Amino acid sequence: MYSIINKRKITIENIFLMLIVSYTVLCGIEIHAQKTSLTLEECVRLAHENGPASEIARSAYLSRFHRYESFHSGLLPQLSLQGTLPNIERAINSITQPDGSLIFRSQSQAQSSANLTISQQIPFTGGEVFVSSGLSRIDLLGDNPTKLWSVSPFVLGLRQPLFQLNNIEWNTREQNIGYDIAKKQFTEAMEDIALDAVARFFDVYLAQMNVENAQLNVIINDSTYRLSQGRYNVGKIAENELLQNELSSLNAQMALSSARIDLLNARQSLAIVLGVPHNQLPNVLPPDNVPSVSADSALALDAAARNRSDIRTIELQNVTATRTKVQTELNNGFNATISATLGLNQTAPTVPNALDNLLDRQTFSLNMSMPLFQWGRSSHENEAAIAEEQRAISSGNLQLLNFRQEITNHVQRMSLLEKQVGIAKKSGEIAQKRYDMTKNRYLIGKIDVKDLLLAQSEKDAALRTSTQTIRDFWTGYYRLRRLTLYDFVKRSDIEYGNAK
Repeated sequence: MYSIINKRKITIENIFLMLIVSYTVLCGIEIHAQKTSLTLEECVRLAHENGPASEIARSAYLSRFHRYESFHSGLLPQLSLQGTLPNIERAINSITQPDGSLIFRSQSQAQSSANLTISQQIPFTGGEVFVSSGLSRIDLLGDNPTKLWSVSPFVLGLRQPLFQLNNIEWNTREQNIGYDIAKKQFTEAMEDIALDAVARFFDVYLAQMNVENAQLNVIINDSTYRLSQGRYNVGKIAENELLQNELSSLNAQMALSSARIDLLNARQSLAIVLGVPHNQLPNVLPPDNVPSVSADSALALDAAARNRSDIRTIELQNVTATRTKVQTELNNGFNATISATLGLNQTAPTVPNALDNLLDRQTFSLNMSMPLFQWGRSSHENEAAIAEEQRAISSGNLQLLNFRQEITNHVQRMSLLEKQVGIAKKSGEIAQKRYDMTKNRYLIGKIDVKDLLLAQSEKDAALRTSTQTIRDFWTGYYRLRRLTLYDFVKRSDIEYGNAK
C-alpha cells in the first residue's frame, strides 16, 4: 500500500515540476521573442511622430510661428493699392455759392479713384513714412456730361507721433518674447507627450507582468490543488487544507481574468497615445538598466532657467505691465502728432493734360492734446498702473521661488529613486528565492499550505514593487527632463527641430 502511495506522490510531484519547467521554458521563449517588441525609446519616438497630441502641439506652434512672421513682415515696406470704382451719386445737395450763400441743386455724378502706396514704419520713432501715386476722376452726368481728371504722380508723406508710446518698439519686444515662449512651449509639449507615453508604456508592462505572474500562479495553484487531492485521499492532510488549496486555485483563475482585462485596457490607452491600432501594438519590453542621471540642483536650475517657457512668460508679464504703466503716464500728459506731405498734383479733362504743368502740393498739420483738469483721474490711473506693475513683479518672483523649489525637490527624489531601483530588484530576487524554497518544502510535506500562500503573496508583492519602482524611476526621469528641458544622459539641452 505504501509503495502505491509513494509512486502516486512521486508521479504528482513530477507532474507539478514538469509543469513548472514547461512554463519556465515557455517564458524563456516569450522573452526571446520580445527582442522585437516595443522598447521604451521606440514608444516615445512613435508618440512624437504619430500621436495625436504631437499633431496638436505642432499646430499650436505653427500658428504662433506664422503670426510672428506676419508681424515682422509688417515691419518691411508695404505696397498697397486702394481704389473706388466707381462711387455714383444722384441727389439734391446744398451747393456753396461764390458769395457764401447756399442753394440746393440736383446732382448726378460718379467718382472713381485709385491710389498706389509704399509705406514703411520707423521702428526707432514709432512713425511712418510713405510714398504714393494717385489718380481720380469725376464724371458729371446729365444732359451735358463732363469729366475731370486729377493726378498726384508723386506724394511723400510722414506721420509721426510725439510724446506718445512707441507701439512698434514695444510690439516688437513682446512678439520676440512671445515667439521664444512658443518654441519653448513646443519643446515642453513634446516632453509632456514623452512623459505620458512612458507612463502608459509601464502601465502595459505592469499589466503584462501581472498576467504572466497570474498565469504562473494558476499553474502552480492548480498543480498544488491536485497534489493536495492526492494527499487528502490518503489521509495525509485535513479537508480544511484541501479546501484552502481549491480556493487558492479559483482565486488565481479570477486574478488571471482580471489581469487580462487590465492588460487590454492598458494596451488600448497606449495605442491612443502612439496613434496606432491597439491590435497592432506589440508587447512592450522595458529597458534592462536605468541610466545614471547624476543630476544636481545647480545644474537643473541653470538648465531650467535657460530653457523653460515659464521664465520668459514671467518676463513677458513684466514687460506688458511696464508698457501699460508707460502708456498711462504718456496718455495723461502732453502729446502730439505731426502729419506732412510733399508732392505734385494737377487737374485736367484728360490724363495727359493733367500731367503737364504739375503744381506743388504740400500739407502740414500738428495735432495736440493735453488733459488739464480731470478730478484726479490721471493720478489714479498712474497709481493703478504702478500697482499692476508691482503685482506682476511680485507674482513673477513667487513663481520663480515655487519653480526652484519644485526642481530641487525632484532632483532629490531622483537620487532616492536610483537607490530604490537596486533595492527593489534585490528584494524581488530574495522573495522569488524564498518562494522557491517554500514551494519545495511544501512538496515534500515539511510545511502547510498557509506558509506556501504567504510566500507566494510576498513574491507577487515584491514583483509588483520592483516593477512599480522601475516605472517610478523612468517617469521621474522624464519628469526631470520636462522640468528642465535638459537631457541628463546626453548632457545637452532638449530641442526638437521637426516642429515645421
